Amino acid sequence: MTVEQVIESLRADEEFMRDVMEWQRAPARAAQYAEWPEGISLNLRRTYAARGIERPYSHQAQAMAHALARR
Repeated sequence: MTVEQVIESLRADEEFMRDVMEWQRAPARAAQYAEWPEGISLNLRRTYAARGIERPYSHQAQAMAHALARR
């Protein structure tokens, strides 16, 4: 199932849409990447790199930094 099919399926679901207050479609934008936060193990970084992920998205790096700081 494509992303478009999933979206159309949700829009057609009356029960789902009952809780939707507004539906917007935002234009695509370039991904924002960040460096791995201090404290992320080299082993984990290598595991991701083996799957083609060299750096996390900026929001992921921020979430990891907060988790490492126990916030």
